[in-house]
Amino acid sequence: MPNYDGHILDCLLQENDIHYTLSTPLVYSTITIDAAERQRRAIILCVFKLIYPWQRYYKSLVEVGLVFWSMCKYFMFLIFPTESNLDELPAWLIPTPSQVVCKHPGFVDFLVWPTLRERLSLTWTHYNEDQLIPPLIENFEVDLEAHHALYLTDVFPLSLDPKNQTIQLNRPFETILQNLEWFKTRPEFGQLFPELMPCVNPSSSTSHVSSELNHLNLDLAKTGTLSTSG
Repeated sequence: MPNYDGHILDCLLQENDIHYTLSTPLVYSTITIDAAERQRRAIILCVFKLIYPWQRYYKSLVEVGLVFWSMCKYFMFLIFPTESNLDELPAWLIPTPSQVVCKHPGFVDFLVWPTLRERLSLTWTHYNEDQLIPPLIENFEVDLEAHHALYLTDVFPLSLDPKNQTIQLNRPFETILQNLEWFKTRPEFGQLFPELMPCVNPSSSTSHVSSELNHLNLDLAKTGTLSTSG
């Protein structure tokens, strides 16, 4: 049997569910591991469980891998709001004001576009999740063609670090994950939800997230939330 992270990757690649919970020995292992490692394992298991029901709607494993990785970083920062974890978080994934203060369903946190997360954090009750989520995912894509990166079409973004056997983001995808302009929502989504299409414009989202990142750093510094430990 592969190790813990290897098992997660295998299930992502094969679109298989994981039939264990946080109490299963494979998660916490019979060997002694510290609290931080237990929390890390719990995070990647929870992210997998959140993605799995919707995985069949994604265009390819490229989108699955990048969403999985970004959400692991997102939850790691929420649970351990340190400066180092903030540095590892893609700037566009910084929580918007309404994400922080408004009750909203979990799927909102998985959306790439900051302006869309902001809007749906306020208006999600206006929508039927079962009607909104599938077309959101189906029409989301990493635009490899526009950036002359079609050679990555069949490359899974994640692998195991040979040193510690934990999931890592493969180097070619590091730049992609940091740049919101790589991510597109096809116009078919706009035919169903035209009022939301302005929220998935890369140019408007980029300026928004830069402002939010500055505010978040300032607020965390003022409150002393940020620490230097990982």
